[in-house]
Amino acid sequence: MVHYSKIAEGEMITAPSRSISLVEGTHIATPIGNICIEMLRAGDIVCTENGPRPIKAIRSQRISGLVYTTDRSNWPIQIAKDALGQNLPERDLYLHGAQRVLFQSVRIPLMFGEDAVLVEARALSTRNAPLEARGPVTYYQIAFDAEEIIYAEGLPVGSYLPTAEDLKRGTAEDQEALLALYPQLRNDGKVEDCGYMILHDWELRAATA
Repeated sequence: MVHYSKIAEGEMITAPSRSISLVEGTHIATPIGNICIEMLRAGDIVCTENGPRPIKAIRSQRISGLVYTTDRSNWPIQIAKDALGQNLPERDLYLHGAQRVLFQSVRIPLMFGEDAVLVEARALSTRNAPLEARGPVTYYQIAFDAEEIIYAEGLPVGSYLPTAEDLKRGTAEDQEALLALYPQLRNDGKVEDCGYMILHDWELRAATA
């Protein structure tokens, strides 16, 4: 696990946490245009569903290609250009399989009473494959004061949502750094989520059959 307190660019690891995150090179919408995720820093302003918001923290993980031989769950997922509608996404989008994506369909309101729902990227992927022959991949997480919907290659996706479970997985140093950012996590508290229903894979299959 890469320490929250040590956001070491380019650090190579062989035992990654199961991050909800986006791949290096992904374009993120900002008020001054799309910017590659690796160029963003804490304090930069990003476009969200709720308007412009400053980034609270960015965390990165560079995963060795060796990981892929033993753990397929960390392979990057591809959502092809226009796979979810015109310019959704605007370019091929690569992201962690657990990354939440905002999904809309004519059946969603009928079946779930919601205009849109969050689903994991692996449920929407058109190809589950590593980027380049199982080479190293750098994932980035963008965090705000609360979970936000941001725009990655034009596709609405959820920002990183820290939970009390993250404290249990981290070292004492990780815990201290995360609690400094989100003191509400003490005593099993919660960071505010974006309010969307999260669908299981089988629910999404039923809605898109």
